[in-house]
Amino acid sequence: MGERLGESALRIVLIAADGSVGLRCQRTFRECGYPCAISTVPLAEALGEGGPRLPVAASPRCDAALIDFDGVPIREVPRLVEGAARLGAPVLGLLPPESCDLIYASLEAGLDGYVVKGADRDCLRLVPAVLMWAIDRHRDAQARSRVVDALRHKERQWSAMLNACLSLITYHDAEGRILWSNAGETDADNRRIDPLFGTLDEEIWRPGDSGAECPVPRALRKGEPHEAVVVSPDGGRMLQRAFPVVGDDGRTIGAIASTLDASALAPAEEAIKVAVRAQASATVAGGIAHELNDLMAGVAANVNLVLREIGDRPSAAPLLGEIEAAALSAGRLSDHLLAFARGGRLAPEIIDLNGVIEEAVAIQARSCPGGIRIETRLDGAAWRIEADRSQMSLLAAQLVANAIEAIRGDGRVLVTTAPEIVSGDDPERPWLEAGRYAVLEVSDGGCGMAPEIRARMFEPFFSTKGKGRGLGLAGVFGVVHGHGGHIAVDSAPGVGTRVTVYLPAADAEGATRAGIGSATPRPAVEEQTGRGEVVLVIDDEDIVRHAVSRCLSWCGYAVLKASDGDEALEICARREGAIDLALLDMIMPGMDGMDLFHALREARPGMAIVVMSGYDRGAYQRALAEAGAAAFLQKPGPMDVLGAAVRAALDGRSAEETAGAAGAAGGKAAE
Repeated sequence: MGERLGESALRIVLIAADGSVGLRCQRTFRECGYPCAISTVPLAEALGEGGPRLPVAASPRCDAALIDFDGVPIREVPRLVEGAARLGAPVLGLLPPESCDLIYASLEAGLDGYVVKGADRDCLRLVPAVLMWAIDRHRDAQARSRVVDALRHKERQWSAMLNACLSLITYHDAEGRILWSNAGETDADNRRIDPLFGTLDEEIWRPGDSGAECPVPRALRKGEPHEAVVVSPDGGRMLQRAFPVVGDDGRTIGAIASTLDASALAPAEEAIKVAVRAQASATVAGGIAHELNDLMAGVAANVNLVLREIGDRPSAAPLLGEIEAAALSAGRLSDHLLAFARGGRLAPEIIDLNGVIEEAVAIQARSCPGGIRIETRLDGAAWRIEADRSQMSLLAAQLVANAIEAIRGDGRVLVTTAPEIVSGDDPERPWLEAGRYAVLEVSDGGCGMAPEIRARMFEPFFSTKGKGRGLGLAGVFGVVHGHGGHIAVDSAPGVGTRVTVYLPAADAEGATRAGIGSATPRPAVEEQTGRGEVVLVIDDEDIVRHAVSRCLSWCGYAVLKASDGDEALEICARREGAIDLALLDMIMPGMDGMDLFHALREARPGMAIVVMSGYDRGAYQRALAEAGAAAFLQKPGPMDVLGAAVRAALDGRSAEETAGAAGAAGGKAAE
């Protein structure tokens, strides 16, 4: 017992009245080549309350329990064996000769094996062999038990997953009979009752189309997946998919089928169609906006240039002014398209939604019919939001304008705001994520909308008004979703409409995120002209490139022109003299605007770059600011804005100062 034992040494607990049995067993095991450690528990202690206990000095592991049945009454055998079995190891017995009743009793109690003692001590040599046989069998049984438990656990997992499916899942044998389905249930006796068990596939389903074949028979016959519409016994149309199950020999041994009510797919399919149609419309709208802005930029630039040339003919100036105003108004129309296509986040900042709404309502009230009143109930506790101020103004004005147009005769438009905390588990608004929202609601008692009209109200170019362009509410949709918000509509014919907009509240510590090229109005300043600096104008639209070049030349700049990125880089490489500034259009065929921006910075590190685009500046603003762009100009715009931005960039002022100069010039042009 004093020798150090390796990990392979057996740990045995011996229950015996005679303590010398342990010593004899230990010598026998050693002689047979089995090192072991035997802990002896006196028989009297084992027959006490609680059964045999492993001594404190013994190893936590017990490989076997050995009971010497000398002196054990038959009536105590079951309790003694059951107590030893609690050690979690096989139990063997040393039984006296001519003790058949004791042998039967111990085996019935669960004894794993036994050796009959004789007068010769050599009988103990049988103990190691019997003990090792019992240990091996016990370990095999434990391994099988673990495998079975793991398989049962996995079966419960798969069963739970399949039962959670909305589809009917069935497993078929090679003849098409159902062996398992998730339609089955477990009864009180833990027995599974499956009403479809043993049913042939053709006894349940028939092909949905004449001449077609049901998926399960086809999958079994051809050994490949198949999908088709099938008809149930009650006439319902179901979408079924079947997959073959292949055995080790490569033959099809069964099939798994998933069957779903086809009518349940209709809402999802319609939602996908709406989403695809909206995405396609957004792509078209963005492209139209870009082209429109480019064209109007050329018109505005040429008109501005003509105004400068005929300054001594005041009779023509108002007419040209109206042309320029129309071009800029068309640019604002394209903002609606951009708002729908991109969300319109041109210059996000932390703003007070109530203030924006008050301004928008005041503007709408000036043109509101006399019989319609606009009421506001703006909650002062409504949270601030991070948004583009001009786009929020567009959103509020459009919703109020639509509400006014919906009223025939006298009526009221109610505009409210409120703060709201959404938990995220609202069954009536599952689409609304948890968080804090500033909520804007515009309601009217007007004509209301039928469901088919309400379903299309945010589509671009869709309008129920003969004079409408169908872009207003499409822009509202784009602005809301571009700002991470949600919009809900409740309307019925003859009752009225309520539009609710949920906008995420800004962080409590949020600060204004001013970006390059902010379009905030500023006081007028004197126009700043060129001093002979070289400006490279890069734009693929001829009308824009030529008009901008003429305006810059008129202002006193030397102008180089490029119609694409390759030509611009060629000019930068070929020209020996300085190029002080590049005026870059971000959307051109061929080289991407951002790639060209970085290529220009590498080719001419000291050259300032002012960016123009007819697209939403939010798509580039952050990246351009970090890359060192001097300013961002939205097309179309007055040429005074362009001249001020170029002058400020050449003077080496920051993006914010450049924007300020551009805004100031814009203020002058507006006057």
